[in-house]
Amino acid sequence: PLVPLIKLEYPGNPPNIRMVYVRVLALGERAVDVPLLFDTGSAGITIACETVLPAQYCSADGIKIQKDLELDGLTVTTRRIVSQYGTYDEYGNLAFARIRFGSAAHSVTTSETVPLLIRYKQVRRATGEVVGGPLWPKGIFGVSPVGAQAGGLLRSPIEAIDVPQGWHRGYRLSPIGAAWRRCTNEQRNCPEVAALYLGVDEAARKS
Repeated sequence: PLVPLIKLEYPGNPPNIRMVYVRVLALGERAVDVPLLFDTGSAGITIACETVLPAQYCSADGIKIQKDLELDGLTVTTRRIVSQYGTYDEYGNLAFARIRFGSAAHSVTTSETVPLLIRYKQVRRATGEVVGGPLWPKGIFGVSPVGAQAGGLLRSPIEAIDVPQGWHRGYRLSPIGAAWRRCTNEQRNCPEVAALYLGVDEAARKS
């Protein structure tokens, strides 16, 4: 299967910050339609609480639930977890859902529920400062086939994508091109490129 990626060059200062995103369309039957930073160096999905849950459940102190919450095929548990990235940590609750991502024309859905982190805050590790703002993505879409996040709980969603018989689970990226355009996810004016191919055939695996 082919999944388009979003190319974004942030139009502010500092200049030339370039990022690639993948759009998550649904968690279970719950439509979300939110771009997450495509990260080949981490494993597992994190996604901001306010993009997934009704506002009354979200706060900087945590997700306001007393017991596991079921919403349209999304299960948010009371278990709090932390996922670590280069200089900061994402705090949230462990959740489970089948995940649909891509675009309306080209989307895929995991064949089973996968674990994810519903994020309620991001903290800079060196200072303890809570961070955010337009340069911070609404979450991470980590596809590393090696390792895991949050104590081994979060793994690549690619592991749960069915591929044609005789193929291997995995992915390959085609060139995304050298041309970039200033845009933002909020304005939905960023170009999509056909770049993420799910499933690896024998010839590609050998090379």
